[in-house]
Order: sequence, then C-alpha cells, then structure tokens
Amino acid sequence: MGPGFIWDMVYRKIALVLGHCLFPDHERLQPDERTLFFMAEDAGLCTHYRYHKHKLVLFLSAMRSHADELKEKYPLEYFRLNSQNMEVSYEEKLARTLEKYSEVEKLVTYDIEDAFMDKRIREFCHAHKLELEIVDSPAFITSRKRFKKYLDEHKTPFMQTFYKAQRKEMGILLNSAGEPLNGKWSLDEENRKKLPKGISIPDQPYYSFTDHDKEVIELVDQLFKDHPGKKHHFHWSTTRRSALYRVNSFLKERFKDFGPYEDAIDAEETFLFHSVLSPYLNMGLITPAELMDRVMEFYRDEETHYPSVEGFVRQVIGWREFMRGIYHNFDLDKNYFHHERKMKDCWYEGTTGIPPLDDSIRKAQK
Repeated sequence: MGPGFIWDMVYRKIALVLGHCLFPDHERLQPDERTLFFMAEDAGLCTHYRYHKHKLVLFLSAMRSHADELKEKYPLEYFRLNSQNMEVSYEEKLARTLEKYSEVEKLVTYDIEDAFMDKRIREFCHAHKLELEIVDSPAFITSRKRFKKYLDEHKTPFMQTFYKAQRKEMGILLNSAGEPLNGKWSLDEENRKKLPKGISIPDQPYYSFTDHDKEVIELVDQLFKDHPGKKHHFHWSTTRRSALYRVNSFLKERFKDFGPYEDAIDAEETFLFHSVLSPYLNMGLITPAELMDRVMEFYRDEETHYPSVEGFVRQVIGWREFMRGIYHNFDLDKNYFHHERKMKDCWYEGTTGIPPLDDSIRKAQK
C-alpha cells in the first residue's frame, strides 16, 4: 500500500480493473484518496468458454503481478481463485466488498470489451444503486464514439476505408501532401512470399517464470483439468517488463521479415516472423499507442523494410481497431449462412485431412 492511504478509511468509489485492463497506469480512472481498487479472479469467467490452459495461466498470473504493483500505490481489494471459492461469482465478490465498504457510491472502470461482462456489471450497478462511469480504454486508439462517427460517415463499413481514415487522422506513413508513402495505402499483395528453403527463423525470446507463474500453472492444471493445453509448454510473458522486452526483440530480430512472409505457413514453425504481441495488447500490458510510437521510432532509426512497417501498422491501427468496432456495433446473433451443424471431432483433433489446418490445430493443442 502506498504512503498516504489508510485501508480502513471511508471509500466513495471503486475502481474496477478487469483482466484485460492491466495498463501501465490508471490515471484515466482518476483515483483519489477515497478510491478503492478492486480486482478478482473468477472461475465463472475462466469457464465462460473452455479456454486453453495457457490463456488462463497468462491472465491469472498477470493479474497477480499487476496487483503487486497496484497495491504499492493504492488500496486494493483482491480476490484470489482457489479450490474453495470456485462457486463464488464475480458479482458476489463485488457485493462482499460493498458490504465491507458501505459508503461506496460509484464504480468506475474502462470499456468492457466482452458484451456479456458489460451487461453483468451494468446490472450489478443498477441492482446496488451504484453510479457507473465507463472511461475510454487505452487498449484501443479509436474510441467507441469515434468509430460510431466513422459508421455515420460511411454507408457500409470496410476495413480499407477505415484504415485510410486512421492513417490520415494519425498522420502515419504519409508524405508532405498527406498521401501514402510509396503511393499505396496497402502493400498486402506484396506481402505474400513463400518461405525460402533454408531460411533462418529467429527463436522466440527466452522466458523465465515468475513465482506467480509457477503457482498459477499448478492451480490451473488442478482446477481446469478438462481444458485443452499442456502446462509444460507455457511460455508467455506475464509482466509488463517482460512484454516490453518482447517488443524490442521483435523489432530487432523479426520485424524486417514480417511483411514479406506475413502470410507464409510452415508445418513445424509456429510463429515465424510474427510479433506474437497480441496477448499483451489484449490485456493491457502494452498499449497500441506506445507500440505505434516504438514502431515508428524504429522505422526512422533503422530504415526497416517498408512493407513490413506498413503491414504491421495495418494490423494494429487497422484490422484490430476495425474488428473491435464491428463487434460493438452489430448484432452478435446473426448467422448469415444459417449454419447449425456442430463441427466433427476431427476439427478439434487435427485430423481433417487438410495438412495446413491439421498442423495449426495440433500446435494449438499444446
């Protein structure tokens, strides 16, 4: 607990930090001396789908590391998952906190990306007569309000028109006339080379487990036995420091070849020249704004192959932001092709008879 904070004081506001909001700071929540931070590991969230064990370890361990840093600055109410509290819901943990701190009047949090969780938090606040404030998330460059403006300006949403607008608004990879460098907005067609025989693929950065990692790996293996994944294959970073190290490793070792071989596949190699930074963006250990700053700085200093830069920028400020906007603005229950049949076991076992697909499925099973 940071200096100046008293655990038994009267709190008026709860700052709720979900597992995808592990940002470098929480200034957007405007914490003051009457703010109590809240984080909770939750079995219900872990089993909303039959998530891969690695994903569960990644989130739970990263949350614990983030909590360690957070409680150095602010008072924090943190609920750890164990075999004794598997049936206690997220809402019940929040309710217990409200019973403990009965003067709380308001809950503030970031954009909640999962629609089902957004609904649950809103209903909880309504039931407990809490004012709810939701602030823009640093996990995305484009606010939800800004994306709605894009939809108002375009009859039909297309990634191409959105990406072009993003580049112009952010001033990325433009010449003095505001036109794209190299004369094209997208170099996607040039980034489809096959892997040459004998090409050297850099190893992924070495990762040393934290104490939280070691504990959570065993916890997940015990509590979620029927989930896919093998614990001894876990290799993901669970701290911001380690995630930033992976950013630098990607830029120095794989970035220049990312573009040309962006769509290449290999039966043995899993990641090739990809950054493998999506998990860290999606949980807030790094933000897209700081990643773009680092990429553009590296491009200016190192003169990295331009197709790699454009291809990477397109993924981060284009596709990622675009798909988030589509998710939040269109119905979740549409089934355009009216597909109703369940997929056969071969789609989960990697025995479809389609080699690239089977290779991918088998890799994911690890």
